[in-house]
Amino acid sequence: MYVITGVMPYENGEHMINNRVVVPEYMRSAYCCPNHTPNAQFFPTYAAVGRNDPDSNNDIVTMDPNVQGDGRGYDVERMDLKRLEGILRKGSIQKSTCLKGCVSNKE
Repeated sequence: MYVITGVMPYENGEHMINNRVVVPEYMRSAYCCPNHTPNAQFFPTYAAVGRNDPDSNNDIVTMDPNVQGDGRGYDVERMDLKRLEGILRKGSIQKSTCLKGCVSNKE
């Protein structure tokens, strides 16, 4: 089983703390079992992207308007691996080669 986590920076390159630490706009994670078969009881392949900024646009993860309080704007969206790879490609972020061979579920 593989578990990959990472961050996605702001496209404009802003949001630095003390000109040293870049605050990411999104957090991402994916997991898979390369030996997964549809009838076996293995872990499926899934990915998730979470907002790290309540003021981010809704291009990647849509903000739930029904959430109130401190959790508002920090939504997480589960997706299949293909969709995450597409998002990473669009943002010019190299996808991980250790997920090669993983079976992507259809949701």
